[in-house]
Amino acid sequence: MNRRTLLKTAGWLTLRYPLRRLYALESNPRFSADPFAAGVASGDPTSSNVVLWTRLIPDANSLQDWQRAGVPVQWEIASDENMRHVVRRGREIAAPELGHSVHAEARGLDSNRWYWYRFFSGPTASPVGRTRTAPSHPADRIRFAFASCQQYQAGYFTPYANLVKEDIDVVVFLGDYIYETVSGNGPRPIKAAVPTTLQGYRDRYALYKSDPNLREAHRLFPWIITLDDHEVQNDYAAAVPPDNQSREDFLARRAAAYQAHQSTRRPPDPNTGVVYRGTEVVERRPLRTSPQSHHNPDRHIEHSPRRGISWCWPSSVVGCPLDRYFPGGVPPRR
Repeated sequence: MNRRTLLKTAGWLTLRYPLRRLYALESNPRFSADPFAAGVASGDPTSSNVVLWTRLIPDANSLQDWQRAGVPVQWEIASDENMRHVVRRGREIAAPELGHSVHAEARGLDSNRWYWYRFFSGPTASPVGRTRTAPSHPADRIRFAFASCQQYQAGYFTPYANLVKEDIDVVVFLGDYIYETVSGNGPRPIKAAVPTTLQGYRDRYALYKSDPNLREAHRLFPWIITLDDHEVQNDYAAAVPPDNQSREDFLARRAAAYQAHQSTRRPPDPNTGVVYRGTEVVERRPLRTSPQSHHNPDRHIEHSPRRGISWCWPSSVVGCPLDRYFPGGVPPRR
């Protein structure tokens, strides 16, 4: 063994040994309940890629070894509904520190067509989901539905039962996917406390995903999702809480909420921690999304905290950070 090989081997062991100690790997998990009870989902489609998501849900009545371990999850995506013509496969680790969620990106797909996908873990298979890539050139039309402000305790998500019958390509969700509040006199009261921690927000998303109509809408269509305020706390603005929380406590809460929200989306901007992104649903016709509460026009806007603080006074909800982010600026409203 020469010196270079020795140093590379030593570096490999130094870097990887601590990582292997973070959690065990449960290669043959045993599930006492359906681990795919949260369903499957896809989102952020481009002309060649799409994000696939699921989360392994534990049995509420028993604690099992896999809940403390990383669990291998295989995925495959096919060009036919019967999954006979698989075009891409992959393997991810559902890690405990990520709530056993799986966030995979299927790449190298054909544009403007339907695909079907599923996950496997141990002997268990997920439901088959359906997704669609975006066009790579001008198309006659893009058929989409939009939704927002779904409050679990206020009522059942029956509109999704009609949405899944529609001939659409994608669902655009405009914010307030969850409500952190627990008040209300609707038919589905929430007994849990208002979430302030990562586990609390994860539990709230799991509660919402227990709605069968919402799960089915996720299963059948790719979603493009952005945040408003209730995904964190009602009426927050950027780094400014709506009450007398300390800045430090609120930023920790906001980070937990953003992490729990990250599912069918690509990772956030490493400099801001927030997702600003454009999806080219049609060539030269971008669909751009940005968290509205990160640009509240009534307050200062903090930008790029890891690079220092800059302040601006936006004249609209689409503020100066967004103008700087998108090359060529934001197109005017029509």
